[in-house]
Amino acid sequence: MKQIELVKSIHIEAEATAVYSHLADISNHPGLQPLVVETREIERTVADDGQTVIHFFSVEQFHFLGFIPYQNKIRVKMTQIPEEHLLIQAVDSFPNITLISRTTFQPDATGTAVTETIHISTPNFVAGYVQKTADAAHDVLMQNLKTRLETPQKQNP
Repeated sequence: MKQIELVKSIHIEAEATAVYSHLADISNHPGLQPLVVETREIERTVADDGQTVIHFFSVEQFHFLGFIPYQNKIRVKMTQIPEEHLLIQAVDSFPNITLISRTTFQPDATGTAVTETIHISTPNFVAGYVQKTADAAHDVLMQNLKTRLETPQKQNP
């Protein structure tokens, strides 16, 4: 098994609570991360330490050989720790891939510094593809999050 660590950071000109809330709401995930096309909540629980845990399916759309569509439905466990400005997402996916993402939201004078640390454990035979795909997808996720939260919403007349 290969161990991969990626760290992604971006500054967003929005309040930390708004950035945290946007990412903590799974209905906002489709389109944020380029592979995710749908999310479906399974259940919400409360951990022993009082934190909200959301279990959900995330449906990823892949295209093998550039044109053969395949939807990968993965189970995700998101632990919300707002008092620490922290979201933790744990994913188990085929073929024996685990991904743990820890995202922090640090308020500053002009907005929020967002840092995502991603730990991936993957079989060696798919490690290159997994690393390349995760690296690109999480770059886009960060940029899309910034765009969504810094772009003024159009008001209905």
